Amino acid sequence: MANDLVPQDGLPVKFDRQTNRQMAELRRQALAQQMQTGSAETNAAFKVDTRIRNAYDLAHRTVQNAVNLNHEITQAARGNAELEAALKIELEQPILRAAGYLITGYVIRA
Repeated sequence: MANDLVPQDGLPVKFDRQTNRQMAELRRQALAQQMQTGSAETNAAFKVDTRIRNAYDLAHRTVQNAVNLNHEITQAARGNAELEAALKIELEQPILRAAGYLITGYVIRA
């Protein structure tokens, strides 16, 4: 009955062997294409997820390095507020801004 079609009058229609083989081949091809499409979508989702996780890891390391840099600047300029401000403006802020641009570029690249 799996190879039977039911027309509007309710009576099953039998197909010859060749037609049944062709229909089976078409079903097989459709299933293969569905599996291939699903696999491609799963692969794309995995790549996106990996890129997002990597971006968070990069951001986390950037924050750790920024804390270390801030601490080093504070120690190097100990007692000299003017030097500390200059180092933060000239080094710390541009480095963090560049790191942010690099992370953003990594996430949005095609």
